[in-house]
Amino acid sequence: MSSKHVIIVIITHLFTKFLKTFLLLISFILHKADSGYNNNSIGTSIFQRPYHYDQIVSSLQKLPLDGSLSLSNNDAVASDFGNIYHFPPLAVLNPVSVSDISRAIKHVTELSEPGLKVAARGHGHSLQGQSQAEGGIVINMESLAEKTAAVVVVNNGEFVPYVDVSAGELWINILHETLKHGLAPKSWTDYLHLTVGGTLSNAGISGQAFRHGPQINNVFQLEVVTGYSSAVKLEIEKFDGRINFGLWQVQVKDVLIQSGLHKALKEKISGYSSAVKLEIEKFDGRINFGLWQVQVNDVLIQSGLHKALKEKISGYSSAVKLEIEKFDGRINFGLWQIQVKDVLIQSGLHKALKEKISGKGEVVTCSETRNTELYYSVLGGLGQFGIITRARISLEAAPKTVKWIRMLYSEFSMFARDQEYLISLENTFDYIEGFVIINRTGILNNWRSSFNPRDPLQASQFISDGRTFYCLEVAKYFNPDETQFMNQIVENLLSELSYIPWTLFQSENTTIS
Repeated sequence: MSSKHVIIVIITHLFTKFLKTFLLLISFILHKADSGYNNNSIGTSIFQRPYHYDQIVSSLQKLPLDGSLSLSNNDAVASDFGNIYHFPPLAVLNPVSVSDISRAIKHVTELSEPGLKVAARGHGHSLQGQSQAEGGIVINMESLAEKTAAVVVVNNGEFVPYVDVSAGELWINILHETLKHGLAPKSWTDYLHLTVGGTLSNAGISGQAFRHGPQINNVFQLEVVTGYSSAVKLEIEKFDGRINFGLWQVQVKDVLIQSGLHKALKEKISGYSSAVKLEIEKFDGRINFGLWQVQVNDVLIQSGLHKALKEKISGYSSAVKLEIEKFDGRINFGLWQIQVKDVLIQSGLHKALKEKISGKGEVVTCSETRNTELYYSVLGGLGQFGIITRARISLEAAPKTVKWIRMLYSEFSMFARDQEYLISLENTFDYIEGFVIINRTGILNNWRSSFNPRDPLQASQFISDGRTFYCLEVAKYFNPDETQFMNQIVENLLSELSYIPWTLFQSENTTIS
């Protein structure tokens, strides 16, 4: 290679490095700009005082609280488990009664300061700042927790045990308390140092979910302090043509249920397709919006809502007007998504929604048969339509012993096949969960502290560095006198699986372990 070619190669290499660095710098700057931060740390915000800061603080200090309100030294709640975002609040409420939370919510709704945020914080295990309230009020739910959880057995035709507990209580404490009665919740999270209210509002899924559903499927009753999502409330109150439909898509079931629109639909279900009719008749908070998107033309045409819209088409964009006038089953819902603000505003539906903005801080008891709409809105509702303050959680007889097993797969297809196979069986493991392990050194050696390898020699020679594995974790519950029988069941189940043989580790523990 000539010296000229060498120089060209060097220049090309340097230019490439410069270009990569430049692009990374631009990406970094754009990310900061898009995030809306002007400080030196991405995801960190310097507290900006609200316009009426002094008046807000003064009014908060006058609240008649049983607990306390902290206006300084609140750095601990300006972070969470994700450690990505750090938003300092204006104040932290440490309630010792539900009335404290109710008073605070009522006060915020009465303030003239728009967009003042309120966030309920459990154990701060959110990943992206959901338990933080930038320039707003964080409610420390753990201060509401009680020292003991009351375990009550009721009889309504059959014995149905449940635990009635504060939403600020940790699941680990509930487990200790219920085990004293030989009982335990049916569905768990993997990490038990989380609050009841936190996991009933978000996540709450573990290896028992395939059998009992997530934790929100195992709740008899809730006590809730009502509160409309600040984002939804702001959008509804504006009505200036800038409604964020992306938000409405996510929360459409809440909008339908809490606005009362479902009642109008329910009265007009005759003639619906069976699938749509079934969904509308349920009205239990599990409305399948994917189905509604596909069959929205049926809903509009067969329910008679198109007539109401047709009477109000003056001022519509020509495209929307054309679609409404046709009513021939070919309504383009994609178009409606884009122009939904026109439909809501010009049809007058926004007035009905505006009149239905809830969130006045009332303390409401709800269940599947009582205040049903609120019940299904707050369960898994991300805390957007109310703060759960108390819950009755379904219990079952606690097993004495658990056989706990882990095994590795190198092929995802086999891993997924085995999971689906186990879940499909009637008599299977009581806990089934999987996760991915990437480039982990000494996986099996690390397991030895909790598990015993079936093949110690092969396991000691197993190399995991630089590789991706899929771990299947299962458990079988039983009592000590059933050990031999359960071991045979476990062996039969394992014999049908395609894991790497020498990666099978197992142990037997008590439930609490």
